[in-house]
Amino acid sequence: MRHWQGTAQARGALTAIVDEVEVRGVVEAMEAIAAQLGRRGGELKAFAGAVERYRNERDARRAAPAQADDSEESEDGSGEASTASRVIAQAALGGAALLPGVSVLAGMASPEIAAQGLDRLRTGFRERGRRDPLSEEPVKALSTVFVQELAGLAEEHTWLVLFFDTWEQTGRYLDTWIRDLLLDACGPMPANVLVVLAGQNELGEREWAELRGQITDVPLDVFTEQEARALLAARGVSGDESKIQEILHLSMGLPLLVDTLAHIDPGSSDDPTDAGHSVDVAVARFVRWIPDPDEQATVLSCALPVQLNEDIFHVVVPDTAAGRYGWLCQQPFVTGHGTHRQYHDVVRTSMLRYLQTRSPLVWAERHTQLADAYAAWRATTEENLKGRKRWADLDWRTHRGSETYHRLCADPRRHLTSALEDTVHAASEDLSVLRRWIDILARVGRDTGHPLLTQWSERLTSAVAGAQPFLDTLLVLLTAPDLTARVRAQAHTHRGWHLHLADRDSEAITAYGQALNADPDFTLAFIRRGITHRSLGRFDEALADSNRAIEISPDAGAVANRGETCRLMGRYDEALADFNRAIELVPNYRWALTSRSQTYRAMGRYDDALTDLNRAAELDPTAAWISVGRGQTYRLMGRYDDALTDFNRAIELDPTAAWIIAGRGRIYQLMGRYDDALTDLNRAIELDPTATWIIAGRGGTYRRMGRYDDALTDLNHIIELDPQADWAIANCGETYRLMGRYDDALTDFNRAIELNPLSGWAIASRGETYRAMGRYDDALTDLNRAIELDPTAAWISVGRGRIYQLIGRYDDALTDLNRAIELNPEYAWAITGRGQTYRLMGRYNDALTDLNHIIELNPLSGWAFYERALTHRCSGRSNGGSDLARAVELFTEDAEEADSQGANGRGNLVVAYCAMTHWADAERALTVFLEPMPPHSNILELITDLDQLLLTTSSGCEPVLRYRERLLQALDGV
Repeated sequence: MRHWQGTAQARGALTAIVDEVEVRGVVEAMEAIAAQLGRRGGELKAFAGAVERYRNERDARRAAPAQADDSEESEDGSGEASTASRVIAQAALGGAALLPGVSVLAGMASPEIAAQGLDRLRTGFRERGRRDPLSEEPVKALSTVFVQELAGLAEEHTWLVLFFDTWEQTGRYLDTWIRDLLLDACGPMPANVLVVLAGQNELGEREWAELRGQITDVPLDVFTEQEARALLAARGVSGDESKIQEILHLSMGLPLLVDTLAHIDPGSSDDPTDAGHSVDVAVARFVRWIPDPDEQATVLSCALPVQLNEDIFHVVVPDTAAGRYGWLCQQPFVTGHGTHRQYHDVVRTSMLRYLQTRSPLVWAERHTQLADAYAAWRATTEENLKGRKRWADLDWRTHRGSETYHRLCADPRRHLTSALEDTVHAASEDLSVLRRWIDILARVGRDTGHPLLTQWSERLTSAVAGAQPFLDTLLVLLTAPDLTARVRAQAHTHRGWHLHLADRDSEAITAYGQALNADPDFTLAFIRRGITHRSLGRFDEALADSNRAIEISPDAGAVANRGETCRLMGRYDEALADFNRAIELVPNYRWALTSRSQTYRAMGRYDDALTDLNRAAELDPTAAWISVGRGQTYRLMGRYDDALTDFNRAIELDPTAAWIIAGRGRIYQLMGRYDDALTDLNRAIELDPTATWIIAGRGGTYRRMGRYDDALTDLNHIIELDPQADWAIANCGETYRLMGRYDDALTDFNRAIELNPLSGWAIASRGETYRAMGRYDDALTDLNRAIELDPTAAWISVGRGRIYQLIGRYDDALTDLNRAIELNPEYAWAITGRGQTYRLMGRYNDALTDLNHIIELNPLSGWAFYERALTHRCSGRSNGGSDLARAVELFTEDAEEADSQGANGRGNLVVAYCAMTHWADAERALTVFLEPMPPHSNILELITDLDQLLLTTSSGCEPVLRYRERLLQALDGV
């Protein structure tokens, strides 16, 4: 592999090698590649930034629903979200020997292999038949950025070659990822990118069948005698035929052993009758052939640690051998780079057997010595780490894992339970952490041969490799007889959490109950069960669990969780009290800050919400979800440009997040930029085809554009996916209402309300349908009920106020409009409606105050200019002409858009036009702007507008009267 890397670099390639030292998961593999490429002049800056954002957001997600302090019971992750992305490789090379030999070096630079990469047809994205546990969205996004960066580097270099060594080990983490990368899911890689896999085993036929045409296998057999002699000659072993024959016999032609034995003068064997495994014989003979006792002790002692650096070296070797580290690193069986070295597995395994059988007491003593050293390093690392922060820290985990390995080697029965309890803790981390930890146990089983360790490692290895790795692994761990009550409670709680994440909530509740049976005061079980109850809408049970958790341990996480439950229950003052307390305890608690901002937002306290979100953004500038929260706040404030800025920033941070792209589409929709909205919503649906709320958003955009049939298509698709989706059925009703198909609208609203009798929006929308039909009593009944269900919904109060206005109950209309304005002081439609009501009551100065305010807020409001012109005319003033002219101008620009939003823009225009021209051009205006007949949903609104206009004049209005009659006739047909 090293030789091939040199060959590639000589041909202008940019290269990177990944082996089992770097690999702890897919993300770590990408990071290792990026770091090596960066050192060679190929920096992946965008990928580095994406990884930082990924880790920050992962930490934020972990901290969100649990405890914010550093106790052991803090929230664990939901499993590492690994990759569904796919890198393309032009050549994947599987090996079958220990190290490559010189006879196959030409294969890497073969023009035939290069041609396969250059000429092959691209394969498109193919959906996997099953989901790998490591396949989740966040790492898919990372892989997309990774591939894009590699594509940029490939334009600057002749070749880009990625080597993956010891595939029999690294493939356990990366096999699915590499295969997926080969299938172009993250965008195609250039043809000058090669991926090389080297390992002891052939690639699986079934798994790799789809890619077989893109793979070149280069089997590496044992050396022929001629090849072995050539290597010995290169190492200076020539002329002494007896020595050459001895090495050929002991090495069996294995390149590693040929090279190893070539470094030592065999002399004569102390025991020519050696028996046993031939590799063991070769290694034992090699050890005995080392003439320097310090070098011999160095070679044997340094086989004990799995990984080696200079610090570990000084712990394990005698003081007299302290200067031999450089010599050791030059031995052919010592591999690795940088500060990390390791023995080749074949040599190390043989040396371990040699040491263990030679002196079991020394074996245990040396492993204990190493374990104590790792424990000391771990203790230093954890000085600034508390609770679960330790397990989130890579250095701490590395020291803890090595300590556990050596303690198990020294005394398996004594330390097994502790190792299994640590596995429970590892199960609270990402999947790669859990797999890595179980690998440690598996290695101990292999290295010691202890039957109990072997049994446990095999069970755990099988469980973590299954379709539900966390659930199966925790189930196995719970069979351990000697776990403490607290650890058993942790295992049940972690199982409950993963059951919850799998939408198996009833089983999750049972698991939390088992946790509390084991340890009645285990806070995390109460917190997690409360979260699960909350997700099911069982807020009283969630509140009870939060209260109990706070009784046991009133930390920030438990308090914030209760605040979140109160927020979802609409108990905002209580929620604020809890969030305030949590932030007092942990001032930089981001989840509490963002949840408090949501509370402020629900209360209409947008400035306070922005203050919290700005603080959260300072704490984590790379968190896309914080930018989204701020954008949503700006949206509710009507500050759409600011909202758009934040959503753009969020999409830069996370370019494949469907929910963020759909959120920006919502902003575009509110701005009337419907084509941009559709672009975003279509893209979001491509990324997440089953997200019904995004499909509904697109349907809403179609509805605003007047494309009612397209809107219904989307909504009906949602109902096909979920026949009980009351909100989608209600949206169909709203679409029918806008189409003037009131009976169909009522049918859908009735069905939606039957499914969800507490849907204030559906009830209010049915009331709007009754209003459009002139059934004002039914409309008032529905709007009264809707206001009972949601007294803070300003738009419902405005709707009821409009009905009161239509039936002449102006005082009641004012009460509702004032209430709406209290709830939202800048609610333009409510202020305009109040100004109109004041005009109808003859309170012209009050009307002008409201209308002037609206025009200050929105200088493009045609209705405000029109209403102010009418107010001037009704009050006997003659200065309304310019307002009418401006209204006509604005209505002319926005007529079609106004139609699509449910207000008859053409009707608005003709009313303003007639008012301005004193009916002289009414006939022409009606012909130009009111043909064809407006949608039925707008007829009553238009009749109302015409009636109000007719009240202001006494002659010359015959064209409008005739048109009004046509409208009434059309209405009769509905």
